[in-house]
Amino acid sequence: MPSVADLVEDQVLRSLASPEGYATGRLLADQGAVTFEQFGPMVVRAVVADDGEPYVVDLRVGPGKLAWTCSEPGGSRGDFCRHCVAAAIETWRRAPDRAATSTAGAPPVPQPATGAAPQPGPAPAAAPTGPSFPPISGLHAILFGPDADELRAFFGQTLGLASVDAGEGWPIFAMPPAELAVHPADVPGQGLYLLCDDLDATLAELTRRGFRSFAPIHEEAWGRVTELALPGGVELGLYQPRHPRPTG
Repeated sequence: MPSVADLVEDQVLRSLASPEGYATGRLLADQGAVTFEQFGPMVVRAVVADDGEPYVVDLRVGPGKLAWTCSEPGGSRGDFCRHCVAAAIETWRRAPDRAATSTAGAPPVPQPATGAAPQPGPAPAAAPTGPSFPPISGLHAILFGPDADELRAFFGQTLGLASVDAGEGWPIFAMPPAELAVHPADVPGQGLYLLCDDLDATLAELTRRGFRSFAPIHEEAWGRVTELALPGGVELGLYQPRHPRPTG
């Protein structure tokens, strides 16, 4: 799952804020107006000092995007105000993977015209192509459901998957090697399946561990398939593939 710092790239902030809000927020950040009360991967709380008044900004990871509130009236209505911009910029700068670099790594602050020629910013990076493009390093899958703790218990206790704490008790589970297929469909979407080498043996072991919420096995040309009914109404496919598996 992305962190707050992953969701506050400069182009995102420009799309959320008005041009004036973005510019004044950048100036607040550069003036050192932002202090943090909480700095976690999923939740950031900052206080932004503006004209002698403190404004509290909360930045959170929502379902697939950034969520925010600000104690300024406009922020509480959902506007991405200058205080949200300032807090987001400082969050981006202080992320662990950028903490050792200068804040000059962010795009330059827009300046009013003074007659002097503006300093050119860095040239945009060329789109990566060919064998020099860095390879994808993994696949991060997400399940959404109302009973997150029970879902986590299924993966951690029933399946016995190892996990790391991403902060504030939020586990991210290790998964076996992954693969990706693209199927034609009239409606765009995604699918998520667990794989096993022997479906009968896997279901027998799940039953032994107390999990019995699965559909009857059905046979497909590409594998033997069932569906697991997980807590909160979440369904997850499980199948024993008959198709070739990629390696490497």
